[in-house]
This record gives sequence, C-alpha cells and structure tokens, in this order.
Amino acid sequence: MQEKSTGSDLLIEIDPVQRGGNMVKANGTYSDVPELIASERTRAEAARRRAGEMTDLIGVLDENGRVVNVSPSHVALLEQPIRQFEGRSVLEIIHPEDVSEVVETFRFMLRERKPVQLGFRIKHGSGSWISVEANGNPIMAITGAPVHFVVVSSVVSGNKRARERGLNLQKFAIVERLAEGMAREIRGPLATLKGIYGLMKMGMIRERYYRVIDEEFNRLETIIADFLAFANPEVFEFKQTNLDQIISEAAEYLESQTMLRNIQLLYEKDKDLPYIHCDRHKIKQVLVNVLNNAMDSVPYGGDLRIQALMHGKHHVRILIKDQGCGGRDGLMICKEIIKKHQGLIEIQSKLNQGTTVTIILPLANSCEAAF
Repeated sequence: MQEKSTGSDLLIEIDPVQRGGNMVKANGTYSDVPELIASERTRAEAARRRAGEMTDLIGVLDENGRVVNVSPSHVALLEQPIRQFEGRSVLEIIHPEDVSEVVETFRFMLRERKPVQLGFRIKHGSGSWISVEANGNPIMAITGAPVHFVVVSSVVSGNKRARERGLNLQKFAIVERLAEGMAREIRGPLATLKGIYGLMKMGMIRERYYRVIDEEFNRLETIIADFLAFANPEVFEFKQTNLDQIISEAAEYLESQTMLRNIQLLYEKDKDLPYIHCDRHKIKQVLVNVLNNAMDSVPYGGDLRIQALMHGKHHVRILIKDQGCGGRDGLMICKEIIKKHQGLIEIQSKLNQGTTVTIILPLANSCEAAF
C-alpha cells in the first residue's frame, strides 16, 4: 500500500480480535517501508561494527574439530579472511608443537562434556605465530551428546609472556640451587650412617647408635620433603603454623652454608609470637630463598639478621637484613607465594649498605584482614 501524500510504501499489519468465534474488530499498525529498511540497515551495520571491534576470537567447531563459523574479529586480529578458517580442521592453524596438547584437551572435552582451558599458538596472516589463551565449551544435543564446541580465545600480551618466561627461568634457578644444597645436606647424614655401618661390620655397634641412625633417617626425610615442596610450587596446604619454628628450621637448613661462608645468623623475635595461617613448606621456601640471596651478597662474611615482629593487630612482619653490596636477584616466585598467603613482600636496597627484605603475613585468626 502507498501513503497518498508522499507516495511512500507502507507495511500494514492487522491483528483480528475475536469473540465467540466471530471477529468483532481488528487492530492495525503501519510502518513506513523505507524508514524500516533504513533502521534495519543501521542496526545491522552497528552489529557488524561491534563484531569487528571484538578483542576475542570466537569460533564454533563440529565434533570432528572442523571450523563451522568464526567471528569477524579473526579478520582484524589474525589478518586472514573468514573463508580461510571455515570448513578446515582447527589443527591446520595451530602450531605443530601445540597440536598434541590441543588434541588431548579436545578429546577430554568430547569425552567428559566439560568446559576446558588451554593455551596454544595460532597462525597469523603474516606467517608468524601468536599466543592465545582459550576457553572451550561443549554444546549438547537433546540426547546429551556434544554436537558443537564454542571456543573463545584471547591474545596473550607480550608483557604476560615475558613475565611467564621470567617465572619459569627463576623456578629452574631455584630448583638448581636447591639441588646443589640438597646434595651437600645429604652428604652429612650419609657419612654418619656409613660410619655406623662400618662399626656394625666390626662388631662395635652400641645401642645408643640406634638413636643416631633414627635421627639421620628423619633428617634425610626432611631434606627430601623440602626439595619436593620446592619442586611443586602450585600445591598449597594452609594450616595454623608456628612461625618461630619455620624461621628456626630455615636457619638450621642453611647452617652449614653460613659456617662455610663465615656468616653469623642473628635471630630476634617478639615474645609469644602468634601463629600464622600458611603453608609451612612454602613459607620456608621463601625464607630459604631470601636468605640464600642475602648470603650471596655477603661473600666475605658478616652478619645476617632476621627479625619477626608484630605488625599491628592482625599481621606479623619478618625482616631479613644483610650487610652486602646492595644487589638483589629477582624474587618473583617468592612474591607469588606471599601473594597466595594474602601477604606483602618489599625489598629496600642501598648500594654498599645492604638490603632489607620485609615480609608481612596475616595471623591465623585474621587471614581475611586487609592491610
């Protein structure tokens, strides 16, 4: 129909109203067709613009891992047309070194019908590879079987990749240092046990040596447990723990090294130091690493001070002070561990005057308190 005054086409919709099976009236609405088309075009263009501005890569895969559909953001972020993705196996655009992990994760999602998370590298239009973090979710049919999978991926920034590389390098450095220390520590109890075994062969064993054997085996178990705690930094077991005991154990663990380096370890603490809520092995790991760094900065001997003091009503503060040259290796892993404990770690260093590392941790009864 056309409107008389303007000659524009009109779209008329009529909705009949019935009573007792008979139509008693009709309600009608009309719209100007050109305006309706223009409005729909505006909405469609806005939708396309929003899709193009997306920072996530969204893809739909079938049960065989073939790409059914991808978001327009693939064009902007990967500089490849959409037709380059659709109908292809997703493995064709994934870095060869990451394929096996992606396949295993995809099979898990297919089998368990559960969301998954993983990271991998995807091919850019320039031929380079970019790192992404992806979340995959299965879409189920009425029968319960997965028919499609939605994968939402975010590009990993260069800063995050550098930070992860730094963490991994420091993990290797710490484990290497601990392995060297572990080898030195094991020599002591092994030498003792070897000596007692020699006495046994000569028939000179006495009952009091059994206690020594038991103590040395316990010492070996402690050394191995500490090494495993260092090697598995992601596992945390929080308990109410005696901080004084942890500090004493860390100092005892490094006793042989302090003697070899002519370093005097001085420990001061507040009376009746409260318990803290922590993973004792992780906090010991932090203290050993900080103390190791401090000893490295005083190679010609000197004093190394540890203080454990109350910090307000809800926290305890540990200070580790050296008389070194003021240099300090990174403590990224230590910072991550303290962060997991809702704590803080700060480093103050002055050239040729030494370094103070401050660690603040919540008490056992106030682990939720804010700083």
